[in-house]
Amino acid sequence: MAEAVAMIGTRIERTDRSNIVYAGLGIVLGVFIGTFSLKLGGIPFSLGTGGGALLTGLVFGWYQSKRPSLMGIHPDALSLLKDIGLASFIACVGLASGPQALTLIKQYGIALPLIGVAIAVLPATISLLVGHFILKLEAPILLGAIAGQQCSTPALSAIQNAAGNSTPLLGYTITYAISNVVLPLMGPLIVGLVGYVHR
Repeated sequence: MAEAVAMIGTRIERTDRSNIVYAGLGIVLGVFIGTFSLKLGGIPFSLGTGGGALLTGLVFGWYQSKRPSLMGIHPDALSLLKDIGLASFIACVGLASGPQALTLIKQYGIALPLIGVAIAVLPATISLLVGHFILKLEAPILLGAIAGQQCSTPALSAIQNAAGNSTPLLGYTITYAISNVVLPLMGPLIVGLVGYVHR
């Protein structure tokens, strides 16, 4: 057995412990990177805390794959962190946006939430049709890719529960990484372009 393991690579020891220092360093460094912004044509571009944490997560994950002996995060602890992080994110967005949402709905009427729904539903519907009829992707992978495209972790959780396995992650990972970097960069650009057009 030992000879076979030596030929294949390094044996990964299973443990209940988690390397919280390594994960914490990645999170703190990601948040720090997300605070930096670059102005191009008067428009500030920034990865934001989410984009910065994603970038360091990719780098730290790659480094850990090259050094399997480096202790990672236990799957149960990782699941707990994901659930707490998601719940905290939703709560913070709701608390920050709630008062403004009521004011904007009073000002612009029902058109504003309908536009918000359309912005979320139309790209997902187009992606579903293109992925199914043109790219011929299997449903779990396609739905995972659409969830990643929308940067929607709750949607991924629902898809995984329906699939009964982690196959949707195959489609989710790449599209989520791309969207999480592109969206923070495109937001200021679109706002800047709209402001330029209305001058």
